[in-house]
Amino acid sequence: MRASWVLPIVMGACSFPHGATDLSGDAAQTDGRARDAMLDTRSDGATDLGAWSAPVELMELDTGAGEDDPSLTSDLLEIYFGSKRAFPYDEDIYVATRTSINAPFDPPVIAPSLNTTAEETTAKVAASGLAIYFSSNRADPFHFQLYGATRPNRSAAFSGIAMLNFSSTSANEWAPSPRADLKRLIFCKGATVTDEALWITTRSSTSAAWVAPTRVSELDDATSSECDPVEPNPLTVYFSSNKTGDANIYVARRATESDPYGAPTAVTELNTSSQDRDPWVSSDERYIVFSSNRSGVDRLYYSTR
Repeated sequence: MRASWVLPIVMGACSFPHGATDLSGDAAQTDGRARDAMLDTRSDGATDLGAWSAPVELMELDTGAGEDDPSLTSDLLEIYFGSKRAFPYDEDIYVATRTSINAPFDPPVIAPSLNTTAEETTAKVAASGLAIYFSSNRADPFHFQLYGATRPNRSAAFSGIAMLNFSSTSANEWAPSPRADLKRLIFCKGATVTDEALWITTRSSTSAAWVAPTRVSELDDATSSECDPVEPNPLTVYFSSNKTGDANIYVARRATESDPYGAPTAVTELNTSSQDRDPWVSSDERYIVFSSNRSGVDRLYYSTR
């Protein structure tokens, strides 16, 4: 998880070289394609799905050291998340797998090849599991930028880690969430934790450079911060915002992909007076994993409908 919304983030210059890099994994489209085909055909009918169930802690993943930023593959069998279990001031990316969606996750391990002695945070794995994007201050300890990596199959470690070509030194960047086809990323950035907003970048193919990001202006509340976004399908975005003081989870919808998002609404059945944030939502919007400090420390929770 990025720094608390209560405290400002210290900025620093960064001279890490930029460059267009293929972080695609076109082969990624074969694993999980059937489940994610619905992303391009689903109409905006999510409002009839009903309320989310009472959240349940993923106890097999939590240590009490602070766990957050969950994201899963489309089959729900592999989860990536952030944890400070090894170093209390240095978050790393961890991974865990399970044999079925009804089974507990196996003991998590630190994600091979993704972590450094710097901080790696807000990782978002692609639906296929063959690409991953995350934020790190490895180039400058006071500045977080976006990185990506791919792998040829789910048994391999990620490789080819590179800074995304549009990543800049003008603001900290977090939580880069990819669409299943790896041609669209939604993320957040801001100079401080009080001015974060959601941004979109796209590319014409998985071997092309990302275009200059554009702000999702219709969701930008100038008096608060928006971050931790995920678009489970082209018509829906979930994110967290501190517009009421503590972080809460919100959802916004639109009628078509060419329309702006409508006014966001709080997911009241998941929110508390604590910090509830980092939502990851399945493409059918029936499974959500998020982080909350409702027990006093950040832990992972899931809910269904």
